[in-house]
Amino acid sequence: MAVLRTALTIPAAPTLRAPSVLVDDPVGVPAPGVGDGGGLSSLYLSGGARVGTRTDTESLGPRSHIVGVIDGLRQEQVAVRSVIVGDRSSPLVAGPGSDRRMQSGRVTRLAADVARQSLRWRTRREVAGILDRADFDFVYERYSLYQDLGVEAVKRQVPWVLEVNALLSVEASRHRRATSSLHLARRAELAALSRADLLVCVSEPLAEMVVNVHKIPRDRVYVLPNGVSAERFERCAPVSDAGPDLVVGFVGALYAWQELDLLLHAVRRDTTGRIRVRIAGGGVAGARLTELVDELGLHDRVELLGRVTPEGVPAFLDSVDVGFAGHRVSSGTYFSPLKVWEYLAAGRPVLASRHATTESLAGEGFALDLFEAGDVDDLGAGLQRCLDARTSMARQAAATRARIGLEHSWRARVRTLLDEMAARGLVRSTARTPAVAGE
Repeated sequence: MAVLRTALTIPAAPTLRAPSVLVDDPVGVPAPGVGDGGGLSSLYLSGGARVGTRTDTESLGPRSHIVGVIDGLRQEQVAVRSVIVGDRSSPLVAGPGSDRRMQSGRVTRLAADVARQSLRWRTRREVAGILDRADFDFVYERYSLYQDLGVEAVKRQVPWVLEVNALLSVEASRHRRATSSLHLARRAELAALSRADLLVCVSEPLAEMVVNVHKIPRDRVYVLPNGVSAERFERCAPVSDAGPDLVVGFVGALYAWQELDLLLHAVRRDTTGRIRVRIAGGGVAGARLTELVDELGLHDRVELLGRVTPEGVPAFLDSVDVGFAGHRVSSGTYFSPLKVWEYLAAGRPVLASRHATTESLAGEGFALDLFEAGDVDDLGAGLQRCLDARTSMARQAAATRARIGLEHSWRARVRTLLDEMAARGLVRSTARTPAVAGE
């Protein structure tokens, strides 16, 4: 119980003083003053206690997304202040192993929901104080379960843009078992989504789910896929085809929907003996993967490396020939997997399950080989194709690598969003410097 009490401690809000010290700076770079340079100004919000920008967070994907969006805004001359609740959380809440702890039982999930509600009101008071002390052109919030911090912006007639990465009421109650009540989570989600001025969804299937489940008008939903900070992966060398084996790599949180168990079964069926797997990550599916390696006798072909830090991801990708992204159809097709862009930015071909995002990238000429999610035979055939065509796929990945930094960077994503917001009359149109590859 002591661990539970510590894990559910509500992060304290900072003392209200001047705006420059009121809020957090998640990317470690001094934020420009609000309104500096004649550009736009934004308040970035993330109310989830388990999502933040610290390097010890268990949720590396959301971390990359938060940092990427804020960097993109600043590169587009938007002055950004931020409130990132997860950066204040105890490691028991947000650090390695926290996801498993939060799913340990119904009592824990109920206590977590109570903590979320308390946190919601405390953080909203903090946000209200910030908005009363400084002017912002818009508020941008990453939606978190039971959180609606941007309501304080609506009260003050400041445009509220709400980023939706998943229908968390469904994900948290069914796939992650992180909430005690689907009904209450869905009511809170509907209340937040209904009040925002603009909803930003990371994929078209997710936008359709938002419209169909919550009856949100389609014209209030804008689709903006995830992006990548390509400069992080510039040091990754091109893939070499000199080695005897094909090394397939995965980096990220270990969940059942990532289909890593399917990958191991496909490797077990491989008769060439030339396919090896390296998996870097931690999460609730880690223990089962360890057991599966034992059961299938794959110790000489599969490495489970555990969690890597964000700084260690480029070095890991430098050690593999192909990146794996096997999201399961039943839960992952509405995602916009960050790892796919990161693999491509590192010059790695990608073996991925077939869904809207991967089909689109393959259609644009990027180096993706697609298999039907859940089909071990099709995945095995994909592994064989990657082995047989490793030279041509490596060349394709190298040839299209620069395009990732130019066409799919976070700055490019933010620029598109700002133009859309200006067209809708949510912000004024501003002159911005052109982007170059890698920004």
